Amino acid sequence: MTQKQQISSKVSNILETIKNSKIEIREELLTRISNIKNEVENFKIFLPLIRYFNAGKSSLLNSYLKNELLPTNILPETAVATEIYFGKEKIEAYKFGDDKPQEIINSLDLSNFDSSKYDFLKIYTSSEAIKNLPLTLVDMPGFDSNIERHNKSIFKYMEQSLSFILVIDVDDGTIKSNTINFLREIRDNRLDFFVIINKSDKKLASEVKAVQSGIKNLLINQQLLINPFVGTVSAFDDEIDDFKKVISLIDENDLIKRLFDNKLANSINSIIEDLTIRRDSIVLNADEINNKIEQILSSQQEIERELKHEKIKVSNQFSSSLLSSVLNDVEIALQNNIDSLIRAVEVSNDNLSQRINEIIRPVITSKIQNFSERVFAETIKNLDKSSSNIFEKINSSLTTTKTTASFVAPVIKFAFAKTAIGKILLAILSKVNPVLTVVTTVVTVFSMFFGESSEERNRREQRERENNIRDEFINRIIPSIPQQIKNDIETSIDQIKNEFFADLEKEFDQKIDDMRKSLDNAKQERETLKNNIQEQREKFNNLIKQVLKIN
Repeated sequence: MTQKQQISSKVSNILETIKNSKIEIREELLTRISNIKNEVENFKIFLPLIRYFNAGKSSLLNSYLKNELLPTNILPETAVATEIYFGKEKIEAYKFGDDKPQEIINSLDLSNFDSSKYDFLKIYTSSEAIKNLPLTLVDMPGFDSNIERHNKSIFKYMEQSLSFILVIDVDDGTIKSNTINFLREIRDNRLDFFVIINKSDKKLASEVKAVQSGIKNLLINQQLLINPFVGTVSAFDDEIDDFKKVISLIDENDLIKRLFDNKLANSINSIIEDLTIRRDSIVLNADEINNKIEQILSSQQEIERELKHEKIKVSNQFSSSLLSSVLNDVEIALQNNIDSLIRAVEVSNDNLSQRINEIIRPVITSKIQNFSERVFAETIKNLDKSSSNIFEKINSSLTTTKTTASFVAPVIKFAFAKTAIGKILLAILSKVNPVLTVVTTVVTVFSMFFGESSEERNRREQRERENNIRDEFINRIIPSIPQQIKNDIETSIDQIKNEFFADLEKEFDQKIDDMRKSLDNAKQERETLKNNIQEQREKFNNLIKQVLKIN
């Protein structure tokens, strides 16, 4: 039985057990656990293929699908991410954030279709290759295009993927430095990746093997992967076994377990806690139950004070050192890569802007993520201790078990993981887009230099002008970049803090609200049952045992 089937079966068994028990459970608790089942059953793993344009991604996918489904000569400006599904042939065009397609074509003909108006496509094909595939293949636009829509696509799939496939043209011979930086971002976002060398038919087997070995060593030396998978394929010859092997290595069960196990355990624990509170409270009279409700509301205020205290402390830590440290690291990184900036500006404005992005993005994300995780971990430790004490005081007089106290830590850690790991990278990367004013300044200053050919200058003049360019970068251009991205970085840092505490507050509020509602139910049950209290307690006991057994 797959992990997806196990979770679905467990939820069904719990819901059936509750139904047969004749004990009323609040609809919101049942909805929470039912939603998990729906999420799991509809869950999709995406496997994006990424690389520069003309690396043969689309040809590779077409070979796998045994169908000329994807256009191979598309321009960067019109390329969009394309998800591939099994079904009746059609194309659906979407905008980010909209679940409904903007346009539907009931064929696979893209010849007269303007994809540039949309953010991503869903293509349905009858290819048997993907009929029972436990994941969704995605043909990504080249990440070297520097088109904002393409950047958003890549980061969108970072949220929804377990792994990426990097497709390299064998003629490239290696992975370029900007690609290494991008792979580091994938790794920092807790994702895996595989490398596929395409067009292996263009070189001798010994040459392909040398490229393969060189890429493996590069990934190990860059500390990106301990044991990298680097496969070789030829879409031209339909030799794509290594690509099929990558697909077989994707572990859907592992990802579903990581994403849903804690969520399901928390939902089940909420049901058990509701039953436990109601079981132990129906023996109390109305005044005693009201007193317990007052205790809980008082505890809520205590937790809110703790959260407020931690929020102030975290804000001080962030504001006192993080922003200035990030901007300082950005400037140092640019200074250390000045030669590549000079080469980039000689090529084009876009090339310079892209190179600046490649340099500073990993610096910003790594710095903020590492800092945030350290500070948030300390916050969790503090709140874990204080909130456990608060809930334990309630428990000592409310129930004979300690489900609440033991439940607090995983709740907080779940909220932390969801925010700190899942949102930091996307929040920052969506903001960092080095400023066109920088590029404009550079082009204006150096236009004369690049207007002449090297043959028209003597070596002394060339050296002098190159030194002038270097001085201009060092003294004016590079120092201006941190200041121009400062506001965006500051906004992103605030967003990270706010989302982190918003998640915590939501979890705690739900916890308190659940306890209060359970006591309200117990009070109503006390009035209804009167002489049958012991019988009802036994029903609660039996249901608790059955749910625990299923869990």
